[in-house]
Amino acid sequence: MEKISDVEIHQRQTDNRTDELQHMAIFPHIKGVQPVLGDVPYAYKNGKLKTRPVLTGYRLDENNPGYKRLLADYALDVQKRKEKQELRDLASHDSLTHLLNHGTFAQRLGEESRRESKNRNKIAVIMLDLDDFKICNDLYGHAFGDQVLVAIAQLMNETFRANDLKARYGGEEFALGLLQTRRKRGQKSSANEIDRTFIDRVRQFQEKLRKLKHRNADGEVVNVNASIGMYIVKPGEGINAKEVLRRADLALDYSKKDGKNCAHLYKMPNDNGESIDFDRIS
Repeated sequence: MEKISDVEIHQRQTDNRTDELQHMAIFPHIKGVQPVLGDVPYAYKNGKLKTRPVLTGYRLDENNPGYKRLLADYALDVQKRKEKQELRDLASHDSLTHLLNHGTFAQRLGEESRRESKNRNKIAVIMLDLDDFKICNDLYGHAFGDQVLVAIAQLMNETFRANDLKARYGGEEFALGLLQTRRKRGQKSSANEIDRTFIDRVRQFQEKLRKLKHRNADGEVVNVNASIGMYIVKPGEGINAKEVLRRADLALDYSKKDGKNCAHLYKMPNDNGESIDFDRIS
């Protein structure tokens, strides 16, 4: 049998005829691409091992025009896919921080809220606004302001999980959608324990943000703090993303009124007729 020494693609060793036919269909009659067959054992009979030929790969003739066209078409397809992905990213992400933008965050939040509700899970929504950021921009310039925004986006990516939603909501405002940690099979957590986990994650993030040091053009260290509002969506609550964000935003406004650089949780009125309240969590 001829030894295979050329470059091979779609290397496959199998005794499954269906897989073999599927592989043969990948490159039907392309010049410069020839299938390579090999002997594969599949059964014993009378104490002897029986073999049969199956497809083990493809031999490529790099000088064949058909093969060169194949490579050119593949390279063009990769480039087109890359350009389409870049356009999708521009439409869905903030160009400075590379976080989700306002519209995409609201859309994804609605999708995740419905999914988590079906799974009987909670989702925490956080609105974050940098305190006195306009003064910071006026004093140190917009380049410094952009540097701060990028640093905070990086801190969000480092602190929260990859499947949590992270967005630059507009200007100096950010938003988060924290998904409930998946429980192991048979493991149960009370509603209060889940809420405390969400709150602890927000507290930890705000503490890291307070310790974050930003240096201006003169090398001076500048601290930038933030006010935070939070709302925890319960399973089956049946409210849309717009209302969820409104409640988190009300808690953010309350943090601003309460002296800034703090965080509050929006509390729904109970059956006793108590009004909306806000719990300070940080």
